[in-house]
Amino acid sequence: MPGPVFLLKGKFLPPKQITTTFESKTVIVTGSNNGVGYATALKYVQLAASTVILGVRSLPKGELAKSHIEK
Repeated sequence: MPGPVFLLKGKFLPPKQITTTFESKTVIVTGSNNGVGYATALKYVQLAASTVILGVRSLPKGELAKSHIEK
């Protein structure tokens, strides 16, 4: 279990945002229809990945996530 110093450091000094471009890269994100996986897939799209493959268990939920990401 992390100590209080570790927790406070994360709260007041969050990690830096990734700004590296993923142009001409293909990325596979598992669990990408909700939660952390969805946020990760969205970030890769924002970073100009040429192809983002959404790995999901349910095709309808994957299609819904895809339509939200494309907006």
